[in-house]
Amino acid sequence: MRIHKSLASLLLIASAILAGCILTPVATTFTYRDIQGEFNQAVQADNQVAVQPFTGSVSTSLYEGVNEKLTDEYVASLDARLQPNAWLLRSVAEWRTGDFAEAENSAQKGLDHPNLSESSRDQVALLMIPALVSESFVGKQLRQAPEEISPDDYDETFAGDLNRASKALGMARNAMAEATPVDVQYYFEFQVWRLLQNWNIIIGKISGEAEQRNEIREAALQQLRTDGLIGEEDQSMAKAAGSVEERIPTSHPLNALMQVLSQQ
Repeated sequence: MRIHKSLASLLLIASAILAGCILTPVATTFTYRDIQGEFNQAVQADNQVAVQPFTGSVSTSLYEGVNEKLTDEYVASLDARLQPNAWLLRSVAEWRTGDFAEAENSAQKGLDHPNLSESSRDQVALLMIPALVSESFVGKQLRQAPEEISPDDYDETFAGDLNRASKALGMARNAMAEATPVDVQYYFEFQVWRLLQNWNIIIGKISGEAEQRNEIREAALQQLRTDGLIGEEDQSMAKAAGSVEERIPTSHPLNALMQVLSQQ
């Protein structure tokens, strides 16, 4: 099974991050509402790629517009309560336009902001940005990878980003609490599921002795356990992915998306 890029982007932000952009304090300025609206349009165009692949440039242009407006100076001029959310919008927009270093820098500014609420939508989403960036690198390399890769290829091309994504998601899990909106928690679980699926596919491509492949798989599972993403009872990537899937209600759109991706 492969994770199709466009379908994996479907509901990418709408179920968690986008909802947070709508639910900002009433004190927002008209201009900031305009930027939020432009961001929402970018997300909708991004999701539309799933059914109309050639619309990608539209979302890129919209995200670039958000980046241009959310300058350091403009964010600083906003009500302090809005600034963490503004850093999140900018970080996501930078991530979606491939400005990965800038995305992580903006996310860190949001995380360092004194008005960022503990266990909030913004905090959890900001903590996930490094994982999303790493997943983007992994996805690109996976699409370009041959049917078989050597253990050295795995170490040099994939292992670093996979482990980094696991650690970032572990930090996001540690930040979640009762105050964290349920949709954010489901989005988090979806990203854990994607990581497990991609990691399993990549390990399955490793050539050579099965013993060496099994050692690599066990090391990956141990990393995921250390980061609190799977339990000791999850003895395989597939079992762990199944456990994660069960944590998202069958009625939720992200569960439906997982079912679609599982069939590819």
